[in-house]
Amino acid sequence: MNNYFKEIKIPVTKILDPEFKYYSKKDWLSGLDFCYKIFQKDFVDKLHAYDNIIGVRVFRRKANMQINTAHFDVNLDDSSKILYALNIVVPCEDPGIMEWYSYNDNFISKEANIPLDQLNLEETLVLSTYPAIVRTDIPHRVICGSNDRICYSIRFARNKFKNWNEVYEFYQNIESQLGVS
Repeated sequence: MNNYFKEIKIPVTKILDPEFKYYSKKDWLSGLDFCYKIFQKDFVDKLHAYDNIIGVRVFRRKANMQINTAHFDVNLDDSSKILYALNIVVPCEDPGIMEWYSYNDNFISKEANIPLDQLNLEETLVLSTYPAIVRTDIPHRVICGSNDRICYSIRFARNKFKNWNEVYEFYQNIESQLGVS
């Protein structure tokens, strides 16, 4: 088991709606309606039946963009940490890498961005043509490759899972059932 991500072995091109133009001006798209515009209906229906989708966070980054901080994902309503998300990167030649960091147990930050010199690099994922369940409750960041990057990060209702192990096992068990017909 990986402590930071779980790739879902379904090519992104089989999940994205071929009619969608891969662009949105908004950063947060609430509810299922927008999911049906971005992704194939069969995929959204299956995923939502297993794990309650509440919306999509859209990340747009320019080629070679590198931020020298890491961050936690938090809920806007109460600042609690978000345990995980399903990230789907629009295919391109070089989308970049995602990194996860550890920190001293006594270190607590409510800051949106944590300087890398206060963290220790633990894991790296070379972004690929597969979606990935990614851990977002610990410091992480993305380093963009030589192409602009668009990532749709599907967010789910809280309280279904107590920890990352439960998330990983759940998606390990349903991965084959998420395939698009």
